[in-house]
Amino acid sequence: EITMVGKVDGASIAGKARFGDFGDGDWTAQRSDGTVSTTTTSTTTTSTTTTTTTTSATGMGASGKWDVLLKTPGGDLPATATLNDASGKVTGTFGSQIGQMPVTG
Repeated sequence: EITMVGKVDGASIAGKARFGDFGDGDWTAQRSDGTVSTTTTSTTTTSTTTTTTTTSATGMGASGKWDVLLKTPGGDLPATATLNDASGKVTGTFGSQIGQMPVTG
C-alpha cells in the first residue's frame, strides 16, 4: 500500500509518500491536461455589444490529469493520475509501469 499526502498549488502538487514497509519518499505532480477556465462577459448598450473572453488556469483542487514523479528508495518512478475532487473526497486512478490502481482519500 502506498500512502501519499500532498498539497495542490495551482497546476502542481508536492508531498510525501509512504511505501509500506519499504520507506518514505517525496513526490511531485504537474497538471497534464491544460485545464483552464473560460469566462465570458457581455455588455450591451444601445448600439454596441462587447464580448470579452478571459482564459486562465483554474484552481480546481486535485481534479484533472497529472504527470506524477515518485522519489522512491529504489529510484524515481514516473506515473500518471486521473483524479476527481468532489466535496473534499479524492477518487480516481493512478498508473505506472507496475500497473494501474484506484485512488481514494
